[in-house]
Amino acid sequence: MPYSVYTKSFGCRTNQEEVFSLNYYFEQQGYKIADNIKNADIVVINSCLVTKEAESKVRRYINFVLRNNQKAKICLTGCMAQFYFWEIAKKLPVTWVVGNILKEKIPEIIYNNKNGIFYKEFDNKEKQAISLINIPHKNGFSKRTRFFLKIQEGCNNNCSYCIVPYVRGRSISLGFKKLKEIFITALQNGYKEIVLTGTHIGQYEDPEYGRLQNILEILSNIQGDFRIRLSSLDPRELNKSFADLIIQSNKICKHIHLSIQSLSSSILEKMNRPIKDFEKFIELLLYIKNKCPSLGLGGDFIVGFPGESEKEFLETCEMVLETGFAFGHIFKFSLRPKTYASKMTNQIKEQEKTKRSEKLRDIIFLSQQKFIKNLFNTEQRILVEKTNPISGLASNYLRINVLDYYIEKNCWLDVIIKDYIQKGDKEAPYILGRVKNQQ
Repeated sequence: MPYSVYTKSFGCRTNQEEVFSLNYYFEQQGYKIADNIKNADIVVINSCLVTKEAESKVRRYINFVLRNNQKAKICLTGCMAQFYFWEIAKKLPVTWVVGNILKEKIPEIIYNNKNGIFYKEFDNKEKQAISLINIPHKNGFSKRTRFFLKIQEGCNNNCSYCIVPYVRGRSISLGFKKLKEIFITALQNGYKEIVLTGTHIGQYEDPEYGRLQNILEILSNIQGDFRIRLSSLDPRELNKSFADLIIQSNKICKHIHLSIQSLSSSILEKMNRPIKDFEKFIELLLYIKNKCPSLGLGGDFIVGFPGESEKEFLETCEMVLETGFAFGHIFKFSLRPKTYASKMTNQIKEQEKTKRSEKLRDIIFLSQQKFIKNLFNTEQRILVEKTNPISGLASNYLRINVLDYYIEKNCWLDVIIKDYIQKGDKEAPYILGRVKNQQ
């Protein structure tokens, strides 16, 4: 009888998509995919280590699994397994510990080994192959409308707060010929939105075809009824020509998500991610806002970085409003082992971090409301992800809902934004649209 496996992911989009790929690998090797942990013989957890809270969630989930299925064996993989492999094996009730480099081999490891640690260090001299690439198998769009294509993993930066280089290694890229092959296969299999994702996609590089902007131009010239969405970009990799490509192309989503972290130049210096000409960068964001008012600008923000003054925090708040951020993921600074920031003095108290994160969240909320109101009575094309009622993402990442209308999933629908309902101060707005040309 084949093993029944349930997979769970924590953290970034890359982690989530790795689990989706891993499920496919399991199925190809004869495993059954369980619909919940109670029906699973094995639970595979793809862990996150980027913050202390993310790490705590993983530890709590292990206990949750064992409370609900005492017979289940647990395989812990991902960034925690890469960093704490020996400690996890000794202290946590898991059967297999598999580091990031060997993650692709998990189905074989489980089949051939009753237990154990399976770990390999990153070797910067050794040419690594990108692992767990999503496979666009046929009819995959019956469950999903968007295909996430991992084009890169790892990071060459050395941000003072970040543990990612220790657990993901240096940047490696998927060769463009293979990337394009997967991209076209996904289109042939019915996907209408392709999301280019990775640890740091701005560091993508192919020896023959060049960097991200170059390959984006090539992909956007492929014939077909599709759009391309970019995941997170480092703000230092965004320039005017790149912005113009996004704004002018009819194939690239009008959505830019920046791993900005702070909009105070002095804090960015302390984070070891300085923007060379900060004023010129702000001018670029304003240029984008004025050139394409419907473009959705999002960002990742860290509050309470060591030594962050009230003045520096308020600089971020002011710039968020001025440049028109419509989306934001806010993280309270978290001490991570081995990072330079963990040794810095002037650590901010947790109470103050919470206060600042709430204030910044409120400011982004106000900025988002303004963004939506400015788009009332404008036409937006959504890709239908849900029916009854219809719900789908616009190019600018707004989720728009249409009542009293039916169209099949994975279809385009042109709608006019009419209103939104704000159910709560902390909840995403429920945006209402009507079908174009329908009274």
